[in-house]
Amino acid sequence: MKTESAHHHAGGGPHSHRLFGLLRALCLIFATYVVGQNIVDLSTRVHLLPGPGTLGAVVDSTGRFDDGFVFVKGVKPNTPMAQDGVVGGDQVRYDRTYDYRRAMNVGEHEGFTVRHAGRLTHHEAVVQPRSKSEVDWASLFYAFTANAIASLFGAFILWRGRNTTALFLGLALTCYGSTNIMPPATLSWPGTFLYFLVPNFIAYSVIPVLFLGFALGFYRDHVGPLKPAHRIGFWLYATVELPVLALACYCFMVVRTLPVFGAGQVFQLAAFIVGLALSLAYLVVGWRRSSASVQQRYALMLVAIGLIGLAQVYDSLYSFISEFKFPILVTANALLAGVVAPALLTYAILKRRVFDLGFAVNRTLVYGAVSAILLAAFGAVEWAVDHFIPIAGREKNVVVDALIAVCIYLTFHRLRDVVEHAVERVFFHRWQQADAAFRRFVKEAAYFTDSSALIRGLVQALAHYAEGAEVAVYLAGASEFARLAGDVEGVGKRLDPNIPGLLTVRSDLKAVEAHEGALANCLIAPMVTRNTVTGFVVLGPKPSGLNYRPDEVDLIGWGTRQVGLDLYALRVETLEKERGDLQTVNAQLERLLTNVSPRSPA
Repeated sequence: MKTESAHHHAGGGPHSHRLFGLLRALCLIFATYVVGQNIVDLSTRVHLLPGPGTLGAVVDSTGRFDDGFVFVKGVKPNTPMAQDGVVGGDQVRYDRTYDYRRAMNVGEHEGFTVRHAGRLTHHEAVVQPRSKSEVDWASLFYAFTANAIASLFGAFILWRGRNTTALFLGLALTCYGSTNIMPPATLSWPGTFLYFLVPNFIAYSVIPVLFLGFALGFYRDHVGPLKPAHRIGFWLYATVELPVLALACYCFMVVRTLPVFGAGQVFQLAAFIVGLALSLAYLVVGWRRSSASVQQRYALMLVAIGLIGLAQVYDSLYSFISEFKFPILVTANALLAGVVAPALLTYAILKRRVFDLGFAVNRTLVYGAVSAILLAAFGAVEWAVDHFIPIAGREKNVVVDALIAVCIYLTFHRLRDVVEHAVERVFFHRWQQADAAFRRFVKEAAYFTDSSALIRGLVQALAHYAEGAEVAVYLAGASEFARLAGDVEGVGKRLDPNIPGLLTVRSDLKAVEAHEGALANCLIAPMVTRNTVTGFVVLGPKPSGLNYRPDEVDLIGWGTRQVGLDLYALRVETLEKERGDLQTVNAQLERLLTNVSPRSPA
């Protein structure tokens, strides 16, 4: 199996690195645009920004075009089109044909031609405000989850990712967050509409291409090199998407259908489903050929992209079949495809640099349980005081409430520790076992009689506690730190005390994670005697790719410091013993010299 490499840029030279940096910067700019567009859309929905106006017609947006005309399904009363005599069943062609989907702004002058019973009439009207209604919270929730959160996850991956695989995924989620396609009213004036529409149209069309590129890249990074046929297949699929995109965009703007192709919506949906199906197929192949640790990440990605595919199918049915609009399905679709799927993909791709999911769950359970207990305790005590202890006066009641709150606050930390141990015992037993084993070693360290054996034992105990991470122990010399035991790849046998990481350790006297220099991505835990660093332990990254949890950093720092004191004590005992041995030898020599009398001269 192939291990994950640090970077997979397009090539290895400085030019390819600069090209990758430029592409990443452009993707981040586009992600900023998408996130900003979603913020504007959400602000419009809650009436913080002016929303679109209306002419009153409800048109068929499923692709039923007739030489630039769209079909009118209905007309709202007391609107410009109702006043011009437009009714359901008529056909309308706007002077700017694509305006049938544009979010028009209040006060615009709009020209349109009506086809009624075969007769054509041209009209002009002023776009009027929509009736100010309450916020459509269901629509707002859907837009927030399915668009805004997905685009934020994509922007986060683009920001944190450092290889082409992360670039593909981050851009795919960013584009997925722009699936609304139509720019909001604030960005939708006649002179700017197409400039905002075309990027959105392209973004929607390339989503499956990007997901397929991500699946191929992840396979290359974690399983093995790609076959030439697979690369060719990817570019063939991407090439097929281009004419589909161009024809669909043309049909949209001129409001016409083409032979066989129609308005392109069915072909776009088919291309989308084919792309996601290919992505899922390649993820399945990678899952079967990868190691057990990588298979877990593959499983997350399979679930996530499967959810996105199902959401796309449902959205298409939602658009084409009015009877398919079940509120509970809309909500579930928004949550699964807009929140759960992007979160799973983000965790799977950035697992090495984001967080330990188990630690997050642990802390969520702990603080959730503690908060619930505190609230229940406060309520129970306050209820008991009110019912069983007569208190007259509002001021006295406030004082009693304050005393109750202070007492509960003082018990918070003790209560949190109890709940934390209970949660870890039930849900994270392995953590407790590793914690107990390391604490037991630190306790037994005081009974070692040989410093070399103690150092070897420390290396083994830390490697076991850190899930197999590489460990090395360094002790201070005259002008540098020398390695006595263990080994961490990429870290030398001798280290200058002035390098990054060691300077922080010497000043803070606590365990820190280095982010640059010779000790980058390593955890450094010092041995301290009288505010002087006499040695330290270096732990390399965990084989699982997870970061060190805060509780692990604290325990490693505490244990290393305690073992450092034991090592210092052993050295003192050794020196005392050597001093005693020298004194004994010296006394014996003095006695021998005293007993030997000088010879008399002849």
